Amino acid sequence: MAGTLALAAHNGLDSEYMQLAEKLAYTCYQMYERMPTGLSPEIAYFQQTDTGRPRSDIIVKSADAHNLLRPETIESLFILYRLTRDKKYQEWGWKIFQAFEKYSKVEEGGYTSIHNVMSLESRTRDKMESFFLGETLKY
Repeated sequence: MAGTLALAAHNGLDSEYMQLAEKLAYTCYQMYERMPTGLSPEIAYFQQTDTGRPRSDIIVKSADAHNLLRPETIESLFILYRLTRDKKYQEWGWKIFQAFEKYSKVEEGGYTSIHNVMSLESRTRDKMESFFLGETLKY
């Protein structure tokens, strides 16, 4: 969605769309950055009240902690980099790619989704979605 908003702003809609795109991309990146594996969960919830604990605003339930190698955040970072030339988007994308390499790469070849992004010892799922090669790695 962040990439779509950025493209809208680039193609003539109000600059507020670009500001929203950048904020949304930051939030999406935090879904990766704040997990021990550097990979995002499939579903996360936002804590709406201040708990007094740093970084406690993203909640991941155990049933939602898997990562399916989705492309949307990577795609948005690519688009934002191309439109803004801000290197932080390249750096964020590179960090996410390194996490895929560390936790999802299969020794025999290919990649796999993982069961729990909250665990550095997460089991693999022996499944690589077709969009991973066709979309995620494309960017």
